[in-house]
Amino acid sequence: MASNGAIPPSIPEVPDDQKFDGGICLAWKPVERKILNALKNAGLVGYTDGSIPQPPLTTSPTRPDATPVYSITPSREEWQFRNDRAKGTIESYISDLPSLVTDVDKKNALETMEALINEFGKTDDMRKVHTMTRLRNHVYRDPSVPLEEFFQNFRDLRKSAIEAGNDVPDILSRELLLAAFPTTEFDTIMQNIMANPSTFRTPASIIQHITYQHSRSENRPDAAVSGDSLPKANHAALLTRIEQLEKLLAARPTSSANSVQSPEKRCTNPNCLRVGHVAEECFRKGGGKEGQYPAWWKGKKDSRIVVPAANATTASIGEMPQYYALAASEENSGTCADSGASDHFFKNRSDFVTYMPCSQTCQSSEASTTLKVIGYGQATKTFVHNGKDITITFDHALHTPNISSDLISISKLDGKGCQILFGKGIAKFYLPDGTHFLTGYGQNGLYKLKEKVKAPTSAYVAKSRSLHKPVDLAGWHKRFGHAGISRIVIAIQRKLLDGLVIKGSTDPTHLRECDPCHMGKAKRRPFDAITTRTTKRLARVHVDLTGPM
Repeated sequence: MASNGAIPPSIPEVPDDQKFDGGICLAWKPVERKILNALKNAGLVGYTDGSIPQPPLTTSPTRPDATPVYSITPSREEWQFRNDRAKGTIESYISDLPSLVTDVDKKNALETMEALINEFGKTDDMRKVHTMTRLRNHVYRDPSVPLEEFFQNFRDLRKSAIEAGNDVPDILSRELLLAAFPTTEFDTIMQNIMANPSTFRTPASIIQHITYQHSRSENRPDAAVSGDSLPKANHAALLTRIEQLEKLLAARPTSSANSVQSPEKRCTNPNCLRVGHVAEECFRKGGGKEGQYPAWWKGKKDSRIVVPAANATTASIGEMPQYYALAASEENSGTCADSGASDHFFKNRSDFVTYMPCSQTCQSSEASTTLKVIGYGQATKTFVHNGKDITITFDHALHTPNISSDLISISKLDGKGCQILFGKGIAKFYLPDGTHFLTGYGQNGLYKLKEKVKAPTSAYVAKSRSLHKPVDLAGWHKRFGHAGISRIVIAIQRKLLDGLVIKGSTDPTHLRECDPCHMGKAKRRPFDAITTRTTKRLARVHVDLTGPM
């Protein structure tokens, strides 16, 4: 602790593993910084940089006044004492100072410090190259290494490079971090960072974003882990589950009498028609235990299956492509963006511009559930972004009528060059030129997109039929907002309007004025003028015959 008196603080005690040993284990630069900080705290740094020279010898009869330890004009006796204290502080950070500096006992603090700098400051050039090379070659290639360990090693290597004398600013560290993830597993995360340089300016913000996004995708219960190997915890859980399934299969009876496929137990419930139970035990709609689904049931509920014909045969030609979607349901919950979807999935046939029928199946994340693909083609969707309608065309979209919601594949958008930025429950979609064109909001593990509300199709059909149905001249008079009959006849004769089809005669002489026009043209008759005036009292009397109204 620094003192305001004439005596400097005591010499610090330094552990042996933190002492400079000539550059074998520790570099000189970090030790030099620690020595200077200790001298500054004691107020003795001027004795090692030459700012406090040794005072000349004087023969004054009076003794000079004592000066504080930080004084730049000490007496000769004070300078000698404080110089020795500064030299002792230097030696406390050196493992064996006499073996490193010759004639150290004859040198003062300034000469000792200069000797150490001249001797060991030159030998750090090779260490600078070595530490910088290790920092640049630090790349994440092994998925089994935790990201926390990788980033801690990166910080240690950067610290070593700086201590060796290299200049490693934040902008260089940012470039090294972006180049440290060459695998495709981190492509989306890297694109998000590079698309928002103002948000991720420091290495700390980049490390935080990569760690969060990677842990988020890795911990999703319905998402597979990318990379060549699974994490240790997931791998152990997978092996345990495999062992449990093997035990269940080994204990399962194989006799035909106990098989669930036994023809003696076929459900006659028209909403089920499955084998393995009877209608009295059926928990589907119309069964004896309707709605009483067991706890282990994970499939769809109240769905009807089609029984194939007895002589029907099936054949498998080649290997069918695999598609992965969310879940099957009969309700439409809008359009969502999903990173787990391999393709774009649409529920309604009306969304497709071009269409090609097919018959395939795809796997859903819901247990024991498959989705049937009955067609594919080019589909369009209109979304609302910042109050504007954005129409997007999706190539090679799949038509799956029983999907729970229309799914937009994030991986497909990424393949088209789009960039997606995740954060705070929001997914922002950018075109390759950086234009923000769509926003998704987190909901149940997906990102729901704001779709333009469409009017019911039946309303359009009814309106179309009513507008194109031929009517008579009176009907067109009403359709045009009670326009003049003569003007409508002129438009018909000169063919000024398309679709103006008249049913019946165009002669307006047989038409009478319609009631709305008659009422609109009606006028109030003026009151009659007074013709006679009474001159006598009670000459004209008005009597109310019906009483108060």
